[in-house]
Amino acid sequence: MTRLTPGMIYDVPNTLDLRDQELRQAIGLDLRGLAMRVFDVELDLSAFSAICVPITSGQGVTKGFSDSVCAIARHIGLDCHVESNTDVTGICDAIGSGVDIIFMADDNNFVALNTRERKIVNNVHATALGYCTALEVALGGLESKDVLVIGAGRLGWYSIELLQARGANVTVVESNIKRAEEAQNHFGVVIKGMEDGVRSSYAILNVSPSFIPGEFINEGSIVSSPGMPYSFDPLGENRIRTLIHDPLQIGVSTMAVWSAAYTSIPGMDRYLNEPCMADLVDGSDLSHRTFTTCIGTSYLSETKVRTKYDGRKPVTVNAIPVDMGRGPDNSIRSIF
Repeated sequence: MTRLTPGMIYDVPNTLDLRDQELRQAIGLDLRGLAMRVFDVELDLSAFSAICVPITSGQGVTKGFSDSVCAIARHIGLDCHVESNTDVTGICDAIGSGVDIIFMADDNNFVALNTRERKIVNNVHATALGYCTALEVALGGLESKDVLVIGAGRLGWYSIELLQARGANVTVVESNIKRAEEAQNHFGVVIKGMEDGVRSSYAILNVSPSFIPGEFINEGSIVSSPGMPYSFDPLGENRIRTLIHDPLQIGVSTMAVWSAAYTSIPGMDRYLNEPCMADLVDGSDLSHRTFTTCIGTSYLSETKVRTKYDGRKPVTVNAIPVDMGRGPDNSIRSIF
């Protein structure tokens, strides 16, 4: 993703109420609501303390970045402040204070560290989740929907995986030949040029810094666009029915909720990292079986469930996530 500049984020702390209003108009959810929707949870974020630690390595601190991250975290309910010290000293001070979540970023990664559970949430993954979920809400679901993804870098790769997992038919625009070939080979997607791709699409996830000429955009399009810098001209804005875009807010909100969820929801780490397993009798007819997964079907890129037949090698079957399940202690479970 493009490195943010002070000019891209200078007004973030002062416009969060406006951002909530814009997002509600677009998809019926504010920043906090969208982040909770990603995981189908409702958490008391006021129970969590957070610190933003500025990191000076590489190209150094982006002016206003830590203040913006902190403002977003406070806006959705966390007790958050910016650490006065930087780098290793700042991290040591943050951990020593007993804080629950530490936000920090260098040239390569922007992460939230849950100090209680020793779990890290990467902004790339959180941004993909937030914007894919926003697009899903705007479209009324992704199953069998045609979606154009512009950009197949780190954020694009993860987004393609998520969209396909939710049933979308994905087409990709990627000008880098190597990336385009890798995406095509890995995901089986069709690769198109910018003009052809945009002109033939009404649902777009833009994760690229490229400019998208308004003349390419169809009237009534729905666009979810974390790509920076801003990609659209006035003509494109007028043709787009729903545009979901901000430089930092959706990604940080999703990071914060995801990090807090590691503490609030027992077993979440297992849910995110382990396949659902079902023991079935040899010869079982799976054609009419419905597999129910949780926390929400919205996170996992995994839409398949490994099944075991009397100790034989596990096979993979298509699973249809239809509901979410919780154990008596709110732990995650799967129902077969």
